[in-house]
Amino acid sequence: ETLAYMGIAWIHAGEIEKGRPLLARGLEMSRTQASPTLTSFLSYAAQLAVLDHDHPRARALLDEAVKQSLESQSLFDLVKGQLLRQDTGCTTARPLFAKALERAIADSERWAQTMATIELAACEIEAGAVGEAKPRLEAELAWLTKVGADETIRARLQATLGTIK
Repeated sequence: ETLAYMGIAWIHAGEIEKGRPLLARGLEMSRTQASPTLTSFLSYAAQLAVLDHDHPRARALLDEAVKQSLESQSLFDLVKGQLLRQDTGCTTARPLFAKALERAIADSERWAQTMATIELAACEIEAGAVGEAKPRLEAELAWLTKVGADETIRARLQATLGTIK
């Protein structure tokens, strides 16, 4: 599990190529050990496949995660939304991002909350709903700054804010 968590940390820090092999090895080890965190690792691996535009692999990983007991429904919804956004656009993905955000808040999953906030706001901006997106992004950025979050994640949020015209 430690390998997978290290991979996830590198990926979150923007060092995808450093994190990729660690996540892959940790995922394989979790499969053989029936780890309780397997579904989270599958969801993170699916998210990486979405970033790679490898939709068949992303779907296969999500399907495998569904067969397990989902420990992080908000992360699962987030990745499903990201895949759907790439496939069909924001209009269809936006409800999944809203659902992921709602679940992340309810389950106190801060990373999933931040990522769902960014994804949902990007879709709101695309739809012209800047009045919904801007305060959500500003509140999240204020919280990230307050807790001293990594610059990489703050930069991603700031870039989304920067798309508001």
